Amino acid sequence: MNNKNRIEQYDDDRFRQIASECESKVELHRRFNVTYNGKGCRIINSKILQTGAILKPKTLKWEVVSKECPVCHRIFTAQKGHPREKVVCSHGCSNTYFRSGEDNPNWKGGSYRSTCFHYHEKKCICCDEILIVAVHHYDGNKKNNDPINLMPLCPTHHLYWHSRYRYMIIDEVNKYRDDFCLKSNLDKRNKIK
Repeated sequence: MNNKNRIEQYDDDRFRQIASECESKVELHRRFNVTYNGKGCRIINSKILQTGAILKPKTLKWEVVSKECPVCHRIFTAQKGHPREKVVCSHGCSNTYFRSGEDNPNWKGGSYRSTCFHYHEKKCICCDEILIVAVHHYDGNKKNNDPINLMPLCPTHHLYWHSRYRYMIIDEVNKYRDDFCLKSNLDKRNKIK
């Protein structure tokens, strides 16, 4: 017996009754012993349209709730109590939420750049360049990330400092450092000559 004949043997009322007991079309295919392929799906779909059958609503194991994403503040749905309940709305927000800062496996502590730009304005202290700003360690010790030791310089003036042209910017850098020390009430360090 082919797929169409299996369904045709049932009258419309009996088909609607069986369909109302099934939660999905796959279950309907199993009940009528119809193959779940293109032709079988067309036959089942046409019979559903012809009879006006309605499938039984799915019963969900987990309650569906609306949540606000802590990263982008969009509303999304999640299954409450599910072992893998969603916390954020997307993969991108998940990476931001779970893999940033100290939660990132590559985290090495606060960077000297973020420390510098937290205390200093992000512009070169010599020429007010704001597009590309490097951070110079005043005492040359790259492990000393004290805000007094960090100076925002553009790449040009940073190279001046590490070359024979240091004399062109040393007064300006020392003046900025002294002003910063006074303003922030931090103790002064020895000036580099």
